Amino acid sequence: MTDIVFYFDFGSPYAYFARHKLVEIAARHGCGIDYRPIDLKRAKLESGNNGPPTVAIPNKLAFANRDFARWAERYGVPFKSIGGIEGVRELNIGALYALNRGQGAAYIERVFDHCWGHGGRPDDQAFVAGLIADMGWDADDFRAFVASDAAAAKYESVFQLAVADHVFGVPAFVIGDELWWGNDRLFMVDEYLAERAPAVQAAG
Repeated sequence: MTDIVFYFDFGSPYAYFARHKLVEIAARHGCGIDYRPIDLKRAKLESGNNGPPTVAIPNKLAFANRDFARWAERYGVPFKSIGGIEGVRELNIGALYALNRGQGAAYIERVFDHCWGHGGRPDDQAFVAGLIADMGWDADDFRAFVASDAAAAKYESVFQLAVADHVFGVPAFVIGDELWWGNDRLFMVDEYLAERAPAVQAAG
């Protein structure tokens, strides 16, 4: 089974949109999704993108807000701007905890929906506590993992995989040696998988 590597950061609205469509694409082609949380800001700096963020450019911000509304309508999903970026790193690392337990997809969906579907703050401890309970985890174990050196090392190793894959932003998708960046490139991922299907079937 082909895996689609999905690099994301919970602070990215476009990664929120992409996750919805990527799940559909993966199911259609019988693919798995290899979820990889990374630090978006660091990925941009690593690739030499030192420009100001969108919020610092009024015309770009106005366009982005309209663009978010368009994508939400197109995908039929709710959208509300995130309440702040504090706590995003902890939630990103928390995804590694979930993935270790085979619950990554459910955790990632819940966190994205909280942040961008409902505009919740990533550092909302009531949300985090409820999420931990719903996932059936021990709260102390989860919080100890997120704060641990081992988790920081794992998060760093995933980032280095992104560097090796030439990722410069999120959402990014990798299949083999092919890289696509941006929610608006997902149709290309879909087409690529469709084109590969006959060859895979013939080889089988």
